[in-house]
Amino acid sequence: SEEIEKARQDARLTVGLTATMVSCNPERTRQDPVAHTSGNVWYENPGKFTFVGYRDKPEFGTRTKLMDKRREQMLDDLEEGVTKVAATFKPQIQRLKDREDQYFLQNQLAMADPNNRVRGDCMRERREANV
Repeated sequence: SEEIEKARQDARLTVGLTATMVSCNPERTRQDPVAHTSGNVWYENPGKFTFVGYRDKPEFGTRTKLMDKRREQMLDDLEEGVTKVAATFKPQIQRLKDREDQYFLQNQLAMADPNNRVRGDCMRERREANV
């Protein structure tokens, strides 16, 4: 049993994880730490635990208020992200047009070269960029 656990921990470390499982929801683990040990939810006496923690005065009295607050927070986060990106944002059609113009100019330069080595270089660069 200990050997199996050691092998399991070694396998987790090999792939870049922690040796033991950790909780995916630390907020919930903080509310009921005994129930969520090493990633396994197991209760010796289910009546003993509150399962999600008890709060005398919760910040939100109803689920509706909680969901409204989350919705407002997500909208604020979205607006903040849009304002960060708005200055440098280009629509997809504009990005495609710019890329096609760049390739057109490179090919025009390639055709002007009598040895035409530039054209081969352009094609090789384009292939490498697509990889």
